[in-house]
Amino acid sequence: MKSSNRFLTALLLVTSTFLFLSCSSDNPTSANLKTDLAGTWLVTRTIVTPTVDFPAGYQDQQTWKFTVNGDQATITTTSGSMNGTWGKSTDFNYDHWIFEAIGQDPRFGIQIKVRVEIINVDKLKGTNETYTWDAYSSRYLISDAFSIEGVRQ
Repeated sequence: MKSSNRFLTALLLVTSTFLFLSCSSDNPTSANLKTDLAGTWLVTRTIVTPTVDFPAGYQDQQTWKFTVNGDQATITTTSGSMNGTWGKSTDFNYDHWIFEAIGQDPRFGIQIKVRVEIINVDKLKGTNETYTWDAYSSRYLISDAFSIEGVRQ
């Protein structure tokens, strides 16, 4: 029961964040979103779903580099690189950048999925989430979610 309450709470927080970002006064579908992502950005991540690893109020800053080639892009951070595509998602029903990678968590040996969605580049905005594979339910469950904002370097 405790695990399902945690999941429902996390889901509610993530949904609230997406609604907030979608309803923001900034234009999330900036005309230059597709082409102007390329470059290096100083990104501030703010936790939306507090966990043991990332307590309420947690923030960090990272340097992210994006390369863009048509409908394909790559994000490079100190943790590695992910490929992305231009399209719609279930969270944002308009074209934007979606980066996703699936791999093994070296700390626990479980399968994880990392997802970054970029919805604005006038001031970089988006989300950064990590999911863990739950064999019991045969689906990915969210383990942490960040809102992101960034400035071009």
